[in-house]
Amino acid sequence: MVTYGVVVQFGNGSLLKSALTTTARWGDLTGPAIEGAQGPPPDGEVDFLNLTGCVDRFQGVSGAPPLEWADLHPGVPNGLVDFNDIGSVVDAFRGFAYPFPLPDPCPSPRAAEDGLPG
Repeated sequence: MVTYGVVVQFGNGSLLKSALTTTARWGDLTGPAIEGAQGPPPDGEVDFLNLTGCVDRFQGVSGAPPLEWADLHPGVPNGLVDFNDIGSVVDAFRGFAYPFPLPDPCPSPRAAEDGLPG
């Protein structure tokens, strides 16, 4: 899991919003049900619930994790949940590392203004 700081900045330098967000663990699509939630959120564990959630999304079952959570394969989402995605959850359960290249870091707004790399 990785925590990112997100800042939205206007061209005049004023800030609109800043927040922190944390990615889910690779293959962690769901967890125990939470009353009133759209779907059970990731819980930091990769277990049978995640495999079931990915299969449910593949089958179009109501209450399945959102497409954006279950579309694990390839590294750049393709908008589909298929057997490659299900296999990715199995690989994560087996302890395999994230198999895709990591994206380049975003440049900081200050670096971009100064013409420097991020």
